Amino acid sequence: MSERSRIREQSEHIRSLLRKAQTEHSRITQGLDRTFPDRVLNKARSESVIDSDQIRDRYSKQNALRERLSRVVSVKLQEELPLPEEELEPWALALLSLYLDDAEEKLKPFGDLLEKIELLEKIVNKRLMNKTLTVTAEEGLTVRHSTSSLSIDLDSLSSGEQHEIILLIDLLFNVPPGAVVLIDEPEISLHVAWQIAFLPDVISIADLVGFRFIVATHSPQIIHDKWEHACSLGRGNTGCSGS
Repeated sequence: MSERSRIREQSEHIRSLLRKAQTEHSRITQGLDRTFPDRVLNKARSESVIDSDQIRDRYSKQNALRERLSRVVSVKLQEELPLPEEELEPWALALLSLYLDDAEEKLKPFGDLLEKIELLEKIVNKRLMNKTLTVTAEEGLTVRHSTSSLSIDLDSLSSGEQHEIILLIDLLFNVPPGAVVLIDEPEISLHVAWQIAFLPDVISIADLVGFRFIVATHSPQIIHDKWEHACSLGRGNTGCSGS
């Protein structure tokens, strides 16, 4: 398969992952909403103490997550529930605690996926010149001119841009936690500035996904300031200079 069709394949792969998350979100929502009245009554009988500050903190974090998700997914998310400024009564705290528990469960299918999408956009958009990459469930990968906002065909991106985006997507979405990844000569088709940024970006991806990696390279720009971790494998060399 050619590199040019590969980037479209990766775009469709991300769309598929988002559709699956939306389906799971709907399934969880239906199940929780169906049992909500019974669980409200049980919660009202509970004598557990609920902290008002924790409720407000969880509420604020969930609203922030909904805001981030609304840019990526087209599924209708549960709307914000305004909180009164005054002190909340125990019955209200119990009801809000259950509401927030349910909201967390409903949003879980998007959690890891959203973090990966945001990291992909952050890394790619640091590197693209006068272009911006966005990811949505409706369109997958979209690249637009930064000034005109006109869409750019994915196949018209340079070979280096396509190669790098494909590699980043593979690392973010196709590597299982705990894996050891060998990356061979990533400097091919990469601008020098991209080579220098390569290892820090892969480290941030590895930390998020949970894998380890080994890079084989001829480029000192790839190694950049990580020489303490480099091993020279040429004839007559003694091996690693560090850990």
